[in-house]
Amino acid sequence: MAEAIEFALEDCLADTWAQVDAGLLARAEAQEAMRRRRAFEAAWQSTAAVGAGGSVAAYRLRVFRDYIQYEEALATLLAVRLGRRAAAGRKRRRDGGDSRLPVNRLTGRWHRRVLALYERAVRCRWLRGDESIWLGYARYALQAGSVSICRRVLSRALSAIGARSCRVYAVAGAVEADVRGSVGTARALFQRGLRAHAQQPEMWAQYFAFELAFALRLHKRRQVLLADAHEAVRLQVPLLVLQHGAQQLTSGGARQQFVQRCRELIPSVAADAAAVQSVLSEHLEQWERTGGSDCV
Repeated sequence: MAEAIEFALEDCLADTWAQVDAGLLARAEAQEAMRRRRAFEAAWQSTAAVGAGGSVAAYRLRVFRDYIQYEEALATLLAVRLGRRAAAGRKRRRDGGDSRLPVNRLTGRWHRRVLALYERAVRCRWLRGDESIWLGYARYALQAGSVSICRRVLSRALSAIGARSCRVYAVAGAVEADVRGSVGTARALFQRGLRAHAQQPEMWAQYFAFELAFALRLHKRRQVLLADAHEAVRLQVPLLVLQHGAQQLTSGGARQQFVQRCRELIPSVAADAAAVQSVLSEHLEQWERTGGSDCV
């Protein structure tokens, strides 16, 4: 086990001391960081601390969450210090002083450290089925500015746990629509999710929220291009999603969950469109009266 721990730490040792040389970490801070990492690696490699009645999966998940929380906090600290150094350099240049600060070649390396830990987690046989790890991986990749890594992670998540998680489809669709601007790809992902989760109210509700958000964005674009402030929002597609969701959900309880979830999502999606909220509320009331047979 000792060799495995040393091997895992070799990858970050050089970067940590390079951060010391660049002035981003004090020597004592670097030593403490390596000590904490060694402790996390020892806990990760060992199952002796699982305890009676505990599962290896729950133990590994607990260790991983503590480990990743520490590394994310350290990455945030380094990013803040780098930002302060950049601001100091700009001030020196404005004041006409010497702006030759030590060149930092480590930008992004702390992000790669966190992403590498997520990669280890999703490759672990006890954790690869955990939805929260996959979504945390994709979220961090997006925050680090790597849309391509985020998309690859979500694609792998769909293959690994897509049949058990409608949330992964919703997140993947949101990334395609909101980040890449590819509404067609996002819609295809949602429809793929609906085929896999036809009886999940949350999947239908998320698709409804996506189509409503797109209808509102399209409406604002048309207002700008056509200079028509009185044009009504075209809600045909979101209303069709309501109708099809009501028809496809065979359980009465699932239909009630669907309409309740839609009620919860409408104010956040259409926060600046009171008229749209009113129209949709009327249709949802009609949905409840007719049992979902007529929503449009």
